[in-house]
Amino acid sequence: MTWRQDLKTVSFRGVVFNYDSVEHDHARRVAVHQFPGRDDIDAEDLGGGAKEFTLRGFVVGVNYVDDADALEIELSKPGPGFLVHPFKGRMRVQVRSFRRSENTSQGGKASFEIRFFRLDEQQKAEAKTNHAATVKKIKTKSIANAINDFAKKFNVLLQPLEFIQSIQDEVNNVLQAVTDITKDTTDAINGALRTPFNMAVAIVTTVENVSSSVSSVADAFNVYKNLFDAGDDEAVVPLTTETRKQQARNQEAIHQLIQRTALVNAALLAIELNYQATEKNKADDAVAFDDAFGVPVVTDVVSRTDALAMRDVLLDKVDELQNHQSRVDGGAVDDDVFFSFSDLRLAIARDVADKSALLPVLISVTRPTSVPALVLSQELYGSPLHADDIVVRNGVLHPGFINSTVQVLSNV
Repeated sequence: MTWRQDLKTVSFRGVVFNYDSVEHDHARRVAVHQFPGRDDIDAEDLGGGAKEFTLRGFVVGVNYVDDADALEIELSKPGPGFLVHPFKGRMRVQVRSFRRSENTSQGGKASFEIRFFRLDEQQKAEAKTNHAATVKKIKTKSIANAINDFAKKFNVLLQPLEFIQSIQDEVNNVLQAVTDITKDTTDAINGALRTPFNMAVAIVTTVENVSSSVSSVADAFNVYKNLFDAGDDEAVVPLTTETRKQQARNQEAIHQLIQRTALVNAALLAIELNYQATEKNKADDAVAFDDAFGVPVVTDVVSRTDALAMRDVLLDKVDELQNHQSRVDGGAVDDDVFFSFSDLRLAIARDVADKSALLPVLISVTRPTSVPALVLSQELYGSPLHADDIVVRNGVLHPGFINSTVQVLSNV
């Protein structure tokens, strides 16, 4: 594989754009000494000069203005950032200057000429936002708000016995996947039907026990993700009488509490994930996203594609829960619940933005002839250690024969 066949996109601080050309300047710091009455000079070498290069790229398409604005914002921010260079991989750089240009002859396209300093890989100590601590606080607040909202809406007083039994059956059905894992029962939940606050606490406790009942973060995340739609396939209660309407409110309150609890716990797990690329022999502690996002990862190397897919799964559910309207009376989500999820949305977006900028991207590689995975790994990365990742990520039947288009990490 040649440089012409791959790595045609670059990114800065996580904003991806198309590569056009790059020019690297090389210089040394030289002090020139000139003396009166002499025609010759003396030069003193003071060391290497600043590593500068000019990168030319562009954004194109229907949304090119938004894409160009996003890149301009990142280029204008102070301080160093990470650039994924088209040929040299990820590097730490400082923007010196940039120029954005658009013209009528090339509609739908914005071109950039960016001047970078390349900085040493040794990074200065910088203050880091503890996103996990932030989300833990948001989780506590969100769960408290969700419990209070449930307690205000759930009520089985004056409900017929068959309606109460239907609620117990609903709890058992919706939480079946959870209790199968945690080995809990729903007795505590059903025993608190007449005290909604206690019932809500019991539901939350049952759902949160998943994290301590499975062997990996990925397994726990997948269980919570499957609860994002908890109860959506249950039979809808007809709104024919006031008693039926309260039964429908009870059903809706249970579904919403389970889904909200699952979301905040999934968000915390996602933010606590290890985004650092490590050696292949750490695969035992791997995080696999295949069930959750359709992008299998067999080591704890997580690509930017995986990170953004995870972010989208979480934020889509935040949107859904914030915009939920009661089918009973059309009421909007409780204000406290809404605003706590707004805080959660911001924390998720910031965490993924911070971490994904450091990650490789997924790219497509096509081999015209069959090649073993070990050879392909050696060609791509200068090491055969990533052959297993290529095989498992692409579902290759035999590692000795890769003769199709495969998805691989741009750099590791």
